[in-house]
Amino acid sequence: MWRGIERFLAVASRILMNIHIKCSSRPFYLDRLLRSIASKCTGVGKIVLLNDGIAARHIEKLAAGRNFDERRSARLTSGHPADPGVFWAREVALEGRNYAMVLEEDTWVTSPIDLESLERNLTGNRVLMMRMYWHGAEEFTKSAQIQFRTGNSDGNVLEFYSKVDLKTDLDPYNYFCVAHGVFRADFYSGTLAQAARWDDEAGILRAAFRFINDAVRRGEKFRFCKSGAELLRHCTTTTSRADSGGAGVTCKIDAGMINAALTEAWEEGSLDVMEGYPLDIPEQAIVNAIEHRLGPESVSQWRLWRRDYVSMYESMGAKL
Repeated sequence: MWRGIERFLAVASRILMNIHIKCSSRPFYLDRLLRSIASKCTGVGKIVLLNDGIAARHIEKLAAGRNFDERRSARLTSGHPADPGVFWAREVALEGRNYAMVLEEDTWVTSPIDLESLERNLTGNRVLMMRMYWHGAEEFTKSAQIQFRTGNSDGNVLEFYSKVDLKTDLDPYNYFCVAHGVFRADFYSGTLAQAARWDDEAGILRAAFRFINDAVRRGEKFRFCKSGAELLRHCTTTTSRADSGGAGVTCKIDAGMINAALTEAWEEGSLDVMEGYPLDIPEQAIVNAIEHRLGPESVSQWRLWRRDYVSMYESMGAKL
């Protein structure tokens, strides 16, 4: 009996890694992500939704049969728009965990991940950040000089590397991947808190490099890490950005209107968010939802936008 109680107390006293999900406008993809986490992830502390725009009724639908915490940004609580980067930084810091997995609403997990054993591995190797996704562009991650590899209990291979010359590395995201990764909590929060805007990734990377260089000056020993293979996938069908996905996208679209149509299809049960998994939701399912609610002209505009959006990533070496 006492051994059983001791085992229970040992499990209860563990402080497990949280998964923080940045979300704002696509509850249908968030549903897909939550389903993939339930299927693929073990050793999870809490799932924390960092909500910057999803309506309460959609959160209620997502909560059916699930346990997660919802944190609401100033945009939702007071109606005053504020940069969500500060919100993300604050919420990750408030949890008081050593590490945090940070994902975005339009990603999903494709391979098993044991967060408990992963955290032990990262802690033991003094890792600041672990990268799990790189848009299929292996050539960028190869610029990281791998020092050694270890196997994790979930079957994933972890590859460890130290800081190299940040001015010449092909891909600075090897040192701060913005999202889709596991971060030492103070590294993530300290970086986002110092960045001027959430959508200025160059500024975010500069803030990350300042954190890294300060740590070097203090004499801190640390490494970085990547999974041997990608553990996530990212959608190519919609965007939450008002600029249609970035300055590189020349074919603009009303992303809010498209996301609203897909959300309505999800609410009504006509959009199966797991269709096509582990790949993206099939194009025809997206087309059906848009055409039914917005008409064929919107489908034509969406096709042009998507071609431009995918081309932007492919021009940077992505293999989607």
